[in-house]
Formats: sequence, C-alpha cells, structure tokens
Amino acid sequence: MVENNGRSRGHWLVACQCVLLVGIFFCFAGLRYAFLPWRTALISVAIASLIMASIGFFSLLFVYLQFKRGRQAGGRSAFLAVGLSLLPVMAILVLGVKSKGVPPIHDITTDTGNPPAFTVLAQERRQGENSAQYAGQVVAEQQAAAYPEIVPLMSTKGTDIVYAACLKAVQEKGWRIVEQDPGKGRIEAVSVTAFFRFIDDVVIRVTATAAGSRVDIRSASRVGVSDFGKNAARVKDLLTIVENELAE
Repeated sequence: MVENNGRSRGHWLVACQCVLLVGIFFCFAGLRYAFLPWRTALISVAIASLIMASIGFFSLLFVYLQFKRGRQAGGRSAFLAVGLSLLPVMAILVLGVKSKGVPPIHDITTDTGNPPAFTVLAQERRQGENSAQYAGQVVAEQQAAAYPEIVPLMSTKGTDIVYAACLKAVQEKGWRIVEQDPGKGRIEAVSVTAFFRFIDDVVIRVTATAAGSRVDIRSASRVGVSDFGKNAARVKDLLTIVENELAE
C-alpha cells in the first residue's frame, strides 16, 4: 500500500509538470498566432514556469525522503518531474544571459538628435503600446552606452545610388514596405520576428551631404519595454548590407 502511494505521488508530480508544459506551449502558440495578448501570454508562462520549478523542488525532496526511508516507489517518476522542471528554468537562464548588458529600451536609431520620424507607420503604431515619438535624451544615453557602434552610414556616392541600395536591402529582407519615396529619400517598412511574430517598424532616411550621402535608420518595437537587443541587431545588420552593396 505504501509503495503504491509512493508511485501514485510520483505519477501525479509528472502529470502536473506535463499539464503545465502544455499550458506553456498553448501560451506560446497564442502569442505566435495572436489569439492571446502578449502580456497575458508572457505572464502566464512566467507563472507556469514558477510552479514547475516549485514542483521540481518538492519532487527532489520527495526522492530524498523516499530513499532515506529505504523506499524506491515513485522515485523514477519524481526524478522525471525534476528533469521537466529544468526546462523552463534553463530557458529563463538563457534569457537572463541574453538580456545581460542590454538596456530596457525598444527604439534604436543612428541619429538620436534628429531621429527619422514615422509618418505612414505612425497610424499603424497607434494599435500598439509604444509611441511613434522618440523618447529623447534618456533613451539616447542608454543607446550610446550599450551600442556605441550604431552610427550613420556615410557614403561618397549620390543619394539615388544609396537610396537604391537601401531599398534593395529592405526588399531582400522580405519586409513589408509601406512607403518608398526616392524624392524625400525615405523608406518605411514593417519587420515581423520569426517565432513570436512581434512587429517592429523601420524607417530609413537618405540625405545628401557635401561629400555624398548619409543613411540614418530607426527601428522600434510596437510593444514591450525591452527588445533584448533585437532592434540594435536589425539596424547594424541593415547598415552592413547597404555598406556591402555600395562597396560592390
């Protein structure tokens, strides 16, 4: 009878972990396919992960007590429950490492003094939580400290050639272009992240200089506080592509 109770408890621990994993998967699916608000989905995942970690702790305690009493019933199941609890814990650790040194900002630009403005996309951004307006000096200082390498691209080539290179780069990325105005040197486009389908907006501004042309880029998330460096990576990647295109 005692052994049966041990096995039953071990099986229940595994069952609880499996149910929570299914719940986490459902939340991610809801985020991916937009049938759950992003904040609700992420909070639910955080709560489920905390519960799984707690069950993992109690499972480990259960295994210790079983072996201390000279019993093995339910031990394997409890060990499995401990293993399952490590999945969300490891994911949180990876996320923590990824966010280390990344400021809690979501709007990155090569020109913090006069950032390219969203015009066509300003209307779409009203559907999100983040304003189309640049937040100003506080964000500029955080960006300068974290991403000092993000600066305008200067070229000796004319604006028409540089603009064409920028447009080609955006098209190759497969982003949805909502504005392309060669006369004003402006491109506005929408980028959607691969897994969670978060929407980020990009505006490119090409202006003439005494020596040739200057390219400024701004990339901003529609929702969330921190982008975990995604917008900075996007700006740097686009600058590199345009620079390589112009070098050919």
